[in-house]
Amino acid sequence: MTRPLPKVPAADTAGRPGPTEGAAGAARWRHRRSGRLAVLGGTLTLLAVCLGFLLHSPTLIGPDEPFHFDRVVAAAHGDLALNPGNLHRSTGVRGAEAEYAKTQMKRNSPSWADYVATPRGDRPSLNDLGGNARDPQDATNYLTQHPPLYYAVLGGVMWLMPGADDLPVDQLVFWLRAANLLLILPLPWLFHRAARTIFSGRAGKLAFAPAAVAAAPFLPALIPGLPRLVATITNDALAISIGTAILALALGVMRGDRSVRTAVQLSVLAIAAALTKVTVILVAAAIPVAYLYQWLRWRRWPRPAVAAALVTGAALTAAWPIRNLIQFGAVLPAEQAWGSRFARVTGDLRTAANPMDSAKYWQTLGDTLASRFWGSLGLHEPPQLPGGLLWVMTLIALASVVVSVWVVPGRRLMIVLPWLLGVGMIVAVLYNAYAQYSKYTALTGIQGRYAYPAMLGLLLPIAIAAAFGLGRFRRWTATVLCLYGLLVCGWALWISAGYTWLPRGQNLTFGTLASAAQTFNRHFAFAPSFTVVVGLVALLAAGGAIASTVALARSDLPRSMPVSASVPAGSDRTF
Repeated sequence: MTRPLPKVPAADTAGRPGPTEGAAGAARWRHRRSGRLAVLGGTLTLLAVCLGFLLHSPTLIGPDEPFHFDRVVAAAHGDLALNPGNLHRSTGVRGAEAEYAKTQMKRNSPSWADYVATPRGDRPSLNDLGGNARDPQDATNYLTQHPPLYYAVLGGVMWLMPGADDLPVDQLVFWLRAANLLLILPLPWLFHRAARTIFSGRAGKLAFAPAAVAAAPFLPALIPGLPRLVATITNDALAISIGTAILALALGVMRGDRSVRTAVQLSVLAIAAALTKVTVILVAAAIPVAYLYQWLRWRRWPRPAVAAALVTGAALTAAWPIRNLIQFGAVLPAEQAWGSRFARVTGDLRTAANPMDSAKYWQTLGDTLASRFWGSLGLHEPPQLPGGLLWVMTLIALASVVVSVWVVPGRRLMIVLPWLLGVGMIVAVLYNAYAQYSKYTALTGIQGRYAYPAMLGLLLPIAIAAAFGLGRFRRWTATVLCLYGLLVCGWALWISAGYTWLPRGQNLTFGTLASAAQTFNRHFAFAPSFTVVVGLVALLAAGGAIASTVALARSDLPRSMPVSASVPAGSDRTF
Protein backbone atom coordinates (compact mmCIF):
# COMPACT_ATOMS: atom_id res chain seq x y z
CA MET A 1 0.00 0.00 0.00
CA THR A 2 1.31 3.42 -0.95
CA ARG A 3 2.19 5.57 2.03
CA PRO A 4 1.38 9.24 1.22
CA LEU A 5 3.89 11.95 1.94
CA PRO A 6 2.71 14.43 4.55
CA LYS A 7 1.70 17.88 3.40
CA VAL A 8 4.17 20.66 3.89
CA PRO A 9 3.16 24.10 5.21
CA ALA A 10 3.49 26.89 2.69
CA ALA A 11 6.63 28.98 2.94
CA ASP A 12 6.36 32.14 4.97
CA THR A 13 7.68 34.89 2.70
CA ALA A 14 7.10 37.76 5.08
CA GLY A 15 9.71 39.29 7.33
CA ARG A 16 8.88 39.36 11.01
CA PRO A 17 5.76 37.44 12.02
CA GLY A 18 2.52 39.37 11.70
CA PRO A 19 0.03 39.76 14.52
CA THR A 20 -2.06 36.83 13.27
CA GLU A 21 0.78 34.36 12.90
CA GLY A 22 1.25 33.66 16.61
CA ALA A 23 3.93 31.43 18.08
CA ALA A 24 4.45 29.43 14.87
CA GLY A 25 5.22 32.58 12.90
CA ALA A 26 7.62 33.81 15.58
CA ALA A 27 9.42 30.45 15.55
CA ARG A 28 9.76 30.56 11.77
CA TRP A 29 11.18 34.08 11.97
CA ARG A 30 13.74 33.03 14.62
CA HIS A 31 14.66 30.05 12.48
CA ARG A 32 15.28 32.21 9.41
CA ARG A 33 17.26 34.76 11.42
CA SER A 34 19.45 32.12 13.07
CA GLY A 35 19.98 30.46 9.69
CA ARG A 36 21.14 33.71 8.07
CA LEU A 37 23.48 34.46 10.97
CA ALA A 38 24.93 30.94 10.89
CA VAL A 39 25.55 30.94 7.13
CA LEU A 40 27.02 34.45 7.29
CA GLY A 41 29.32 33.47 10.15
CA GLY A 42 30.43 30.26 8.45
CA THR A 43 31.10 32.07 5.19
CA LEU A 44 33.13 34.78 6.94
CA THR A 45 35.13 32.12 8.81
CA LEU A 46 35.98 30.30 5.60
CA LEU A 47 36.76 33.57 3.81
CA ALA A 48 39.10 34.69 6.60
CA VAL A 49 41.20 31.52 6.58
CA CYS A 50 41.27 31.36 2.78
CA LEU A 51 42.49 34.96 2.56
CA GLY A 52 45.25 34.14 5.03
CA PHE A 53 46.55 31.32 2.85
CA LEU A 54 45.97 33.37 -0.31
CA LEU A 55 48.37 36.01 0.99
CA HIS A 56 50.88 33.48 2.27
CA SER A 57 51.16 30.91 -0.54
CA PRO A 58 54.08 31.58 -2.91
CA THR A 59 53.36 31.79 -6.63
CA LEU A 60 52.73 28.46 -8.41
CA ILE A 61 53.54 26.38 -5.31
CA GLY A 62 50.30 24.38 -5.08
CA PRO A 63 49.92 20.71 -6.05
CA ASP A 64 50.41 20.56 -9.84
CA GLU A 65 49.71 24.31 -9.93
CA PRO A 66 52.01 25.22 -12.87
CA PHE A 67 50.18 22.62 -14.95
CA HIS A 68 46.72 23.79 -13.84
CA PHE A 69 47.80 27.34 -14.67
CA ASP A 70 49.00 26.21 -18.08
CA ARG A 71 45.62 24.68 -18.90
CA VAL A 72 43.86 27.84 -17.71
CA VAL A 73 46.07 29.91 -20.02
CA ALA A 74 45.28 27.54 -22.89
CA ALA A 75 41.54 27.79 -22.19
CA ALA A 76 41.73 31.60 -22.08
CA HIS A 77 43.20 31.42 -25.60
CA GLY A 78 40.49 29.06 -26.84
CA ASP A 79 42.10 25.63 -26.35
CA LEU A 80 40.21 23.39 -23.89
CA ALA A 81 42.52 20.42 -24.60
CA LEU A 82 39.86 17.72 -24.80
CA ASN A 83 42.26 14.86 -25.51
CA PRO A 84 45.03 13.64 -23.19
CA GLY A 85 48.55 14.38 -24.31
CA ASN A 86 47.60 16.82 -27.06
CA LEU A 87 48.57 20.02 -25.19
CA HIS A 88 52.25 20.88 -25.05
CA ARG A 89 53.36 23.19 -22.27
CA SER A 90 53.36 26.88 -23.15
CA THR A 91 56.59 28.80 -23.31
CA GLY A 92 55.16 31.50 -21.04
CA VAL A 93 54.12 29.17 -18.21
CA ARG A 94 57.37 27.19 -18.39
CA GLY A 95 59.23 30.47 -18.03
CA ALA A 96 56.95 31.54 -15.18
CA GLU A 97 57.64 28.31 -13.31
CA ALA A 98 61.38 28.85 -13.69
CA GLU A 99 61.08 32.49 -12.58
CA TYR A 100 58.66 32.18 -9.68
CA ALA A 101 58.45 28.58 -8.40
CA LYS A 102 62.03 28.50 -7.18
CA THR A 103 61.44 25.64 -4.78
CA GLN A 104 58.63 23.15 -4.56
CA MET A 105 58.85 23.09 -0.76
CA LYS A 106 59.72 19.41 -0.59
CA ARG A 107 61.63 17.84 2.27
CA ASN A 108 65.17 19.23 2.58
CA SER A 109 64.60 21.77 -0.21
CA PRO A 110 65.56 25.42 0.36
CA SER A 111 63.07 27.98 1.62
CA TRP A 112 62.29 31.29 -0.04
CA ALA A 113 64.70 32.96 2.36
CA ASP A 114 67.54 31.40 0.34
CA TYR A 115 66.53 33.09 -2.93
CA VAL A 116 66.91 36.64 -4.16
CA ALA A 117 63.55 38.04 -5.28
CA THR A 118 63.28 39.81 -8.63
CA PRO A 119 62.41 43.49 -7.99
CA ARG A 120 58.66 43.93 -8.21
CA GLY A 121 58.88 46.37 -11.13
CA ASP A 122 61.02 43.97 -13.20
CA ARG A 123 58.90 40.86 -12.89
CA PRO A 124 57.91 39.45 -16.29
CA SER A 125 54.46 38.88 -17.73
CA LEU A 126 53.30 35.87 -19.72
CA ASN A 127 53.96 37.73 -22.95
CA ASP A 128 57.45 38.64 -21.76
CA LEU A 129 58.14 34.94 -21.20
CA GLY A 130 56.75 33.73 -24.53
CA GLY A 131 53.00 33.82 -23.97
CA ASN A 132 50.79 30.95 -25.10
CA ALA A 133 53.28 29.74 -27.74
CA ARG A 134 53.64 25.95 -27.59
CA ASP A 135 56.49 23.97 -29.09
CA PRO A 136 55.38 20.57 -30.48
CA GLN A 137 58.76 19.20 -29.35
CA ASP A 138 58.16 20.30 -25.77
CA ALA A 139 56.72 18.11 -23.00
CA THR A 140 52.98 17.69 -22.79
CA ASN A 141 50.81 18.95 -19.95
CA TYR A 142 49.89 15.79 -18.05
CA LEU A 143 46.75 17.42 -16.59
CA THR A 144 45.07 16.85 -19.94
CA GLN A 145 43.99 13.65 -18.16
CA HIS A 146 41.29 15.82 -16.53
CA PRO A 147 38.03 17.01 -18.16
CA PRO A 148 37.78 20.67 -19.29
CA LEU A 149 35.03 22.32 -17.19
CA TYR A 150 37.18 23.87 -14.46
CA TYR A 151 39.68 25.19 -16.98
CA ALA A 152 36.86 26.66 -19.07
CA VAL A 153 35.55 28.50 -15.98
CA LEU A 154 38.89 29.93 -14.86
CA GLY A 155 39.99 30.46 -18.45
CA GLY A 156 36.87 32.57 -18.87
CA VAL A 157 37.88 34.62 -15.84
CA MET A 158 41.32 35.20 -17.33
CA TRP A 159 39.82 36.06 -20.72
CA LEU A 160 37.65 38.72 -19.05
CA MET A 161 40.63 40.29 -17.23
CA PRO A 162 41.90 43.35 -19.15
CA GLY A 163 45.48 42.81 -20.29
CA ALA A 164 45.88 39.53 -18.41
CA ASP A 165 48.80 38.36 -20.57
CA ASP A 166 50.67 41.60 -19.85
CA LEU A 167 50.29 41.47 -16.07
CA PRO A 168 53.28 40.27 -14.04
CA VAL A 169 52.72 36.55 -13.72
CA ASP A 170 52.66 36.59 -9.92
CA GLN A 171 49.85 39.18 -9.97
CA LEU A 172 47.92 37.20 -12.59
CA VAL A 173 48.23 34.03 -10.52
CA PHE A 174 47.06 35.90 -7.41
CA TRP A 175 43.84 37.07 -9.10
CA LEU A 176 43.16 33.63 -10.56
CA ARG A 177 43.67 32.13 -7.11
CA ALA A 178 41.22 34.67 -5.67
CA ALA A 179 38.64 33.60 -8.27
CA ASN A 180 39.37 29.97 -7.42
CA LEU A 181 38.64 30.35 -3.71
CA LEU A 182 35.32 32.01 -4.50
CA LEU A 183 34.22 28.63 -5.86
CA ILE A 184 34.10 27.12 -2.37
CA LEU A 185 32.34 29.96 -0.55
CA PRO A 186 28.93 28.25 -1.04
CA LEU A 187 30.10 25.42 1.24
CA PRO A 188 28.76 26.93 4.53
CA TRP A 189 25.31 27.41 2.98
CA LEU A 190 25.33 23.85 1.63
CA PHE A 191 26.37 22.46 5.02
CA HIS A 192 23.56 24.43 6.67
CA ARG A 193 21.04 23.16 4.13
CA ALA A 194 22.14 19.56 4.71
CA ALA A 195 21.88 19.87 8.51
CA ARG A 196 18.49 21.57 8.24
CA THR A 197 17.28 18.70 6.04
CA ILE A 198 18.38 16.06 8.55
CA PHE A 199 16.61 17.88 11.38
CA SER A 200 13.37 18.56 9.54
CA GLY A 201 10.26 16.87 10.86
CA ARG A 202 10.27 15.02 14.17
CA ALA A 203 14.08 15.07 14.51
CA GLY A 204 13.86 18.85 14.66
CA LYS A 205 12.16 18.56 18.06
CA LEU A 206 15.39 17.33 19.63
CA ALA A 207 16.70 19.93 22.08
CA PHE A 208 20.11 20.19 20.41
CA ALA A 209 18.81 20.28 16.80
CA PRO A 210 18.83 24.10 16.31
CA ALA A 211 22.35 24.35 17.75
CA ALA A 212 23.63 21.57 15.46
CA VAL A 213 22.10 23.21 12.40
CA ALA A 214 23.55 26.60 13.37
CA ALA A 215 27.02 25.05 13.86
CA ALA A 216 27.10 23.16 10.55
CA PRO A 217 28.28 26.12 8.37
CA PHE A 218 31.50 26.37 10.41
CA LEU A 219 32.59 22.79 9.69
CA PRO A 220 34.60 23.41 6.46
CA ALA A 221 37.08 25.57 8.40
CA LEU A 222 37.99 22.57 10.60
CA ILE A 223 40.23 21.27 7.79
CA PRO A 224 43.28 23.56 7.39
CA GLY A 225 44.22 21.67 4.25
CA LEU A 226 41.10 23.04 2.54
CA PRO A 227 42.01 26.77 2.54
CA ARG A 228 45.64 25.81 1.90
CA LEU A 229 44.48 23.92 -1.21
CA VAL A 230 41.93 26.34 -2.67
CA ALA A 231 44.24 29.33 -2.22
CA THR A 232 46.04 27.93 -5.27
CA ILE A 233 44.91 27.24 -8.83
CA THR A 234 43.39 23.75 -8.70
CA ASN A 235 40.37 21.95 -10.12
CA ASP A 236 39.75 20.52 -6.64
CA ALA A 237 37.91 23.74 -5.69
CA LEU A 238 35.12 23.19 -8.22
CA ALA A 239 35.09 19.45 -7.53
CA ILE A 240 34.59 20.07 -3.78
CA SER A 241 31.65 22.43 -4.28
CA ILE A 242 29.98 20.12 -6.80
CA GLY A 243 30.38 17.09 -4.53
CA THR A 244 29.02 18.95 -1.51
CA ALA A 245 26.02 20.25 -3.47
CA ILE A 246 25.21 16.73 -4.68
CA LEU A 247 25.23 15.37 -1.12
CA ALA A 248 23.15 18.27 0.23
CA LEU A 249 20.45 17.74 -2.41
CA ALA A 250 20.60 13.95 -2.09
CA LEU A 251 19.75 14.28 1.61
CA GLY A 252 16.63 16.19 0.57
CA VAL A 253 15.66 13.31 -1.72
CA MET A 254 16.11 10.91 1.19
CA ARG A 255 13.66 13.08 3.17
CA GLY A 256 11.05 12.77 0.43
CA ASP A 257 11.83 15.49 -2.12
CA ARG A 258 10.15 14.30 -5.35
CA SER A 259 10.36 17.58 -7.25
CA VAL A 260 11.46 17.87 -10.87
CA ARG A 261 13.60 20.87 -9.94
CA THR A 262 15.75 18.82 -7.56
CA ALA A 263 16.10 16.01 -10.10
CA VAL A 264 17.24 18.48 -12.75
CA GLN A 265 19.67 20.14 -10.33
CA LEU A 266 21.17 16.79 -9.37
CA SER A 267 21.49 15.78 -13.02
CA VAL A 268 23.25 19.01 -13.92
CA LEU A 269 25.59 18.63 -10.96
CA ALA A 270 26.40 15.03 -11.92
CA ILE A 271 27.24 16.13 -15.48
CA ALA A 272 29.39 18.93 -14.08
CA ALA A 273 31.14 16.40 -11.82
CA ALA A 274 32.01 14.19 -14.79
CA LEU A 275 33.35 17.23 -16.68
CA THR A 276 35.47 18.41 -13.72
CA LYS A 277 37.26 15.44 -12.20
CA VAL A 278 36.72 11.71 -12.44
CA THR A 279 36.88 11.19 -8.67
CA VAL A 280 33.79 13.38 -8.16
CA ILE A 281 31.71 10.89 -10.11
CA LEU A 282 32.01 8.67 -7.03
CA VAL A 283 30.04 11.29 -5.09
CA ALA A 284 27.37 11.25 -7.81
CA ALA A 285 26.66 7.66 -6.73
CA ALA A 286 24.72 9.29 -3.87
CA ILE A 287 21.98 10.24 -6.36
CA PRO A 288 20.68 6.74 -7.24
CA VAL A 289 21.22 5.67 -3.61
CA ALA A 290 19.04 8.57 -2.41
CA TYR A 291 16.20 7.75 -4.82
CA LEU A 292 16.42 4.05 -3.95
CA TYR A 293 16.20 4.97 -0.26
CA GLN A 294 13.14 7.11 -1.02
CA TRP A 295 11.46 4.26 -2.88
CA LEU A 296 12.17 1.78 -0.09
CA ARG A 297 10.53 4.09 2.45
CA TRP A 298 7.42 5.11 0.53
CA ARG A 299 7.16 2.57 -2.33
CA ARG A 300 6.52 5.37 -4.81
CA TRP A 301 8.27 5.52 -8.15
CA PRO A 302 9.61 8.89 -9.33
CA ARG A 303 7.24 10.88 -11.50
CA PRO A 304 7.84 10.56 -15.27
CA ALA A 305 9.43 14.01 -15.51
CA VAL A 306 11.74 13.21 -12.58
CA ALA A 307 12.70 9.86 -14.10
CA ALA A 308 13.35 11.51 -17.47
CA ALA A 309 15.62 14.13 -15.87
CA LEU A 310 17.55 11.48 -13.93
CA VAL A 311 17.98 9.13 -16.91
CA THR A 312 19.12 12.00 -19.14
CA GLY A 313 21.53 13.17 -16.46
CA ALA A 314 22.93 9.67 -15.97
CA ALA A 315 23.48 9.20 -19.71
CA LEU A 316 25.25 12.54 -20.10
CA THR A 317 27.29 11.95 -16.94
CA ALA A 318 28.51 8.63 -18.31
CA ALA A 319 29.35 10.12 -21.71
CA TRP A 320 32.78 11.53 -20.79
CA PRO A 321 34.20 8.47 -18.95
CA ILE A 322 32.79 6.12 -21.61
CA ARG A 323 34.37 8.27 -24.32
CA ASN A 324 37.71 8.01 -22.51
CA LEU A 325 37.30 4.26 -22.09
CA ILE A 326 36.56 3.75 -25.79
CA GLN A 327 39.20 6.09 -27.18
CA PHE A 328 42.01 5.68 -24.65
CA GLY A 329 41.28 2.43 -22.82
CA ALA A 330 40.89 4.05 -19.38
CA VAL A 331 38.35 6.20 -17.55
CA LEU A 332 41.25 8.39 -16.40
CA PRO A 333 43.77 8.36 -19.29
CA ALA A 334 46.79 9.21 -17.16
CA GLU A 335 49.33 7.20 -19.15
CA GLN A 336 48.42 8.97 -22.39
CA ALA A 337 48.49 12.38 -20.68
CA TRP A 338 51.87 11.83 -19.05
CA GLY A 339 53.46 10.39 -22.16
CA SER A 340 57.14 9.53 -21.82
CA ARG A 341 57.23 10.91 -18.25
CA PHE A 342 54.75 8.34 -16.94
CA ALA A 343 57.50 5.83 -16.12
CA ARG A 344 59.55 8.51 -14.37
CA VAL A 345 56.66 9.29 -12.02
CA THR A 346 55.48 5.76 -11.33
CA GLY A 347 58.92 4.16 -11.26
CA ASP A 348 59.97 0.93 -12.91
CA LEU A 349 57.70 -2.03 -13.42
CA ARG A 350 58.06 -4.55 -10.65
CA THR A 351 59.70 -7.88 -11.33
CA ALA A 352 60.21 -11.05 -9.30
CA ALA A 353 63.49 -9.59 -8.16
CA ASN A 354 61.81 -6.39 -6.98
CA PRO A 355 58.63 -7.30 -5.05
CA MET A 356 56.35 -4.81 -3.37
CA ASP A 357 57.36 -3.66 0.11
CA SER A 358 54.04 -3.97 1.97
CA ALA A 359 55.59 -2.77 5.22
CA LYS A 360 56.60 0.49 3.54
CA TYR A 361 53.06 0.99 2.22
CA TRP A 362 51.43 0.53 5.62
CA GLN A 363 54.10 2.60 7.35
CA THR A 364 53.55 5.47 4.90
CA LEU A 365 49.82 5.14 5.40
CA GLY A 366 50.12 5.40 9.17
CA ASP A 367 52.51 8.33 8.96
CA THR A 368 50.61 10.42 6.43
CA LEU A 369 46.89 9.56 6.32
CA ALA A 370 45.71 11.92 9.08
CA SER A 371 48.13 14.65 8.03
CA ARG A 372 47.09 14.62 4.39
CA PHE A 373 43.39 14.76 5.19
CA TRP A 374 43.33 17.44 7.89
CA GLY A 375 46.21 19.61 6.83
CA SER A 376 48.50 18.87 3.91
CA LEU A 377 50.48 22.09 4.21
CA GLY A 378 53.37 21.19 1.93
CA LEU A 379 53.94 18.84 -0.98
CA HIS A 380 53.05 16.91 1.09
CA GLU A 381 55.12 17.06 4.26
CA PRO A 382 56.70 19.03 5.82
CA PRO A 383 55.38 21.22 7.26
CA GLN A 384 52.48 19.71 9.12
CA LEU A 385 50.43 20.16 12.25
CA PRO A 386 51.39 18.12 15.33
CA GLY A 387 50.63 14.46 14.81
CA GLY A 388 48.83 14.21 18.15
CA LEU A 389 46.35 16.93 17.18
CA LEU A 390 45.70 15.29 13.82
CA TRP A 391 44.92 11.91 15.35
CA VAL A 392 42.76 13.48 18.07
CA MET A 393 40.71 15.18 15.34
CA THR A 394 40.45 11.85 13.53
CA LEU A 395 39.22 10.08 16.66
CA ILE A 396 36.74 12.91 17.35
CA ALA A 397 35.39 12.59 13.82
CA LEU A 398 34.97 8.82 14.22
CA ALA A 399 33.37 9.11 17.67
CA SER A 400 31.01 11.80 16.37
CA VAL A 401 29.48 9.34 13.93
CA VAL A 402 28.69 6.91 16.73
CA VAL A 403 27.21 9.68 18.90
CA SER A 404 25.15 11.10 16.04
CA VAL A 405 23.65 7.74 15.14
CA TRP A 406 22.79 7.21 18.79
CA VAL A 407 21.17 10.56 19.53
CA VAL A 408 19.27 11.16 16.26
CA PRO A 409 16.83 8.26 15.86
CA GLY A 410 15.03 8.04 12.55
CA ARG A 411 17.90 9.69 10.68
CA ARG A 412 20.55 7.05 11.10
CA LEU A 413 20.94 6.17 7.45
CA MET A 414 20.90 9.83 6.48
CA ILE A 415 23.96 10.26 8.68
CA VAL A 416 25.70 6.97 7.95
CA LEU A 417 25.33 6.76 4.15
CA PRO A 418 27.06 10.11 3.36
CA TRP A 419 29.74 9.23 5.92
CA LEU A 420 30.29 5.85 4.28
CA LEU A 421 30.60 7.59 0.93
CA GLY A 422 33.37 9.79 2.32
CA VAL A 423 35.11 6.77 3.84
CA GLY A 424 34.65 4.95 0.55
CA MET A 425 36.45 7.72 -1.32
CA ILE A 426 39.37 7.50 1.12
CA VAL A 427 39.46 3.71 0.71
CA ALA A 428 39.36 4.09 -3.08
CA VAL A 429 42.34 6.47 -2.95
CA LEU A 430 44.29 4.05 -0.74
CA TYR A 431 43.40 1.06 -2.91
CA ASN A 432 44.50 2.88 -6.05
CA ALA A 433 47.81 3.79 -4.40
CA TYR A 434 48.23 0.16 -3.32
CA ALA A 435 47.46 -1.15 -6.81
CA GLN A 436 49.92 1.27 -8.39
CA TYR A 437 52.61 0.44 -5.84
CA SER A 438 52.13 -3.28 -6.42
CA LYS A 439 52.78 -2.68 -10.12
CA TYR A 440 55.40 0.09 -10.03
CA THR A 441 58.23 0.96 -7.64
CA ALA A 442 57.07 4.49 -6.72
CA LEU A 443 54.46 4.96 -3.96
CA THR A 444 52.16 7.79 -5.08
CA GLY A 445 48.58 8.95 -4.80
CA ILE A 446 47.98 8.95 -1.01
CA GLN A 447 46.30 12.36 -0.82
CA GLY A 448 43.54 13.49 1.51
CA ARG A 449 42.26 16.16 -0.88
CA TYR A 450 40.74 13.47 -3.09
CA ALA A 451 38.14 12.85 -0.36
CA TYR A 452 37.22 16.54 0.05
CA PRO A 453 34.25 16.37 -2.39
CA ALA A 454 32.61 14.05 0.19
CA MET A 455 33.66 16.06 3.24
CA LEU A 456 30.05 16.92 4.12
CA GLY A 457 29.36 13.32 5.13
CA LEU A 458 32.61 13.12 7.10
CA LEU A 459 32.19 16.41 8.99
CA LEU A 460 28.46 16.82 9.62
CA PRO A 461 28.39 14.36 12.55
CA ILE A 462 30.88 16.62 14.37
CA ALA A 463 28.32 19.43 14.58
CA ILE A 464 25.65 17.01 15.83
CA ALA A 465 27.91 15.44 18.45
CA ALA A 466 29.23 18.84 19.60
CA ALA A 467 25.73 20.27 20.02
CA PHE A 468 24.65 17.20 21.96
CA GLY A 469 27.81 17.05 24.07
CA LEU A 470 27.69 20.70 25.15
CA GLY A 471 24.40 20.06 26.91
CA ARG A 472 22.90 23.22 28.39
CA PHE A 473 25.71 25.23 26.77
CA ARG A 474 24.76 24.00 23.31
CA ARG A 475 23.83 27.47 22.09
CA TRP A 476 27.60 28.13 22.03
CA THR A 477 28.30 25.22 19.66
CA ALA A 478 28.75 27.50 16.64
CA THR A 479 31.11 29.72 18.64
CA VAL A 480 33.22 26.74 19.70
CA LEU A 481 33.55 25.41 16.14
CA CYS A 482 34.21 28.89 14.74
CA LEU A 483 36.98 29.58 17.25
CA TYR A 484 38.52 26.16 16.75
CA GLY A 485 38.48 26.57 12.96
CA LEU A 486 40.13 29.98 13.17
CA LEU A 487 42.71 28.75 15.69
CA VAL A 488 43.68 25.53 13.91
CA CYS A 489 43.88 27.23 10.51
CA GLY A 490 45.82 30.09 12.08
CA TRP A 491 48.18 27.59 13.67
CA ALA A 492 48.67 25.83 10.33
CA LEU A 493 49.32 29.17 8.66
CA TRP A 494 51.89 30.07 11.34
CA ILE A 495 53.73 26.75 10.90
CA SER A 496 53.64 27.02 7.11
CA ALA A 497 54.84 30.63 7.16
CA GLY A 498 57.88 29.69 9.23
CA TYR A 499 58.76 26.83 6.90
CA THR A 500 58.30 29.03 3.82
CA TRP A 501 59.81 32.38 4.72
CA LEU A 502 62.59 31.52 7.21
CA PRO A 503 65.84 29.66 6.57
CA ARG A 504 65.72 25.92 7.24
CA GLY A 505 66.13 25.07 10.90
CA GLN A 506 64.37 28.22 12.15
CA ASN A 507 60.86 28.27 13.58
CA LEU A 508 58.48 31.19 13.41
CA THR A 509 58.38 32.99 16.75
CA PHE A 510 57.59 36.56 17.69
CA GLY A 511 61.35 37.14 17.59
CA THR A 512 61.71 35.87 14.00
CA LEU A 513 58.40 37.27 12.76
CA ALA A 514 59.99 40.45 11.37
CA SER A 515 62.56 38.46 9.37
CA ALA A 516 59.84 36.23 7.90
CA ALA A 517 57.74 39.29 7.03
CA GLN A 518 60.67 40.89 5.21
CA THR A 519 61.27 37.75 3.12
CA PHE A 520 57.55 37.52 2.36
CA ASN A 521 57.40 41.17 1.32
CA ARG A 522 60.35 40.77 -1.07
CA HIS A 523 58.67 37.88 -2.89
CA PHE A 524 54.99 38.89 -2.72
CA ALA A 525 53.27 40.08 -5.88
CA PHE A 526 52.07 43.44 -4.53
CA ALA A 527 53.33 46.32 -2.41
CA PRO A 528 53.03 46.12 1.41
CA SER A 529 49.99 48.41 1.40
CA PHE A 530 48.06 45.78 -0.58
CA THR A 531 49.06 43.12 1.94
CA VAL A 532 47.79 45.31 4.78
CA VAL A 533 44.43 45.84 3.07
CA VAL A 534 43.84 42.14 2.38
CA GLY A 535 45.06 41.25 5.88
CA LEU A 536 42.61 43.71 7.40
CA VAL A 537 39.78 42.23 5.33
CA ALA A 538 40.72 38.77 6.65
CA LEU A 539 40.79 40.04 10.25
CA LEU A 540 37.45 41.82 9.81
CA ALA A 541 35.96 38.62 8.36
CA ALA A 542 37.24 36.63 11.34
CA GLY A 543 35.88 39.24 13.76
CA GLY A 544 32.54 39.29 11.95
CA ALA A 545 32.36 35.50 12.12
CA ILE A 546 32.94 35.47 15.87
CA ALA A 547 30.42 38.28 16.37
CA SER A 548 27.80 36.36 14.39
CA THR A 549 28.24 33.28 16.60
CA VAL A 550 27.95 35.39 19.75
CA ALA A 551 24.78 36.93 18.34
CA LEU A 552 23.50 33.42 17.66
CA ALA A 553 24.27 32.29 21.21
CA ARG A 554 22.75 35.37 22.82
CA SER A 555 19.63 35.33 20.66
CA ASP A 556 16.65 33.12 21.30
CA LEU A 557 17.42 30.13 19.11
CA PRO A 558 14.26 28.32 18.04
CA ARG A 559 13.46 25.44 20.34
CA SER A 560 12.84 23.18 17.35
CA MET A 561 13.34 23.19 13.60
CA PRO A 562 10.24 24.03 11.53
CA VAL A 563 9.47 21.87 8.53
CA SER A 564 11.35 23.25 5.53
CA ALA A 565 9.20 24.42 2.65
CA SER A 566 11.91 23.46 0.15
CA VAL A 567 12.38 19.90 1.38
CA PRO A 568 9.19 17.88 1.83
CA ALA A 569 9.18 15.98 5.10
CA GLY A 570 8.86 12.24 4.97
CA SER A 571 8.05 9.52 7.41
CA ASP A 572 9.83 9.72 10.75
CA ARG A 573 9.81 5.95 11.07
CA THR A 574 13.21 4.60 12.09
CA PHE A 575 14.81 2.93 9.08
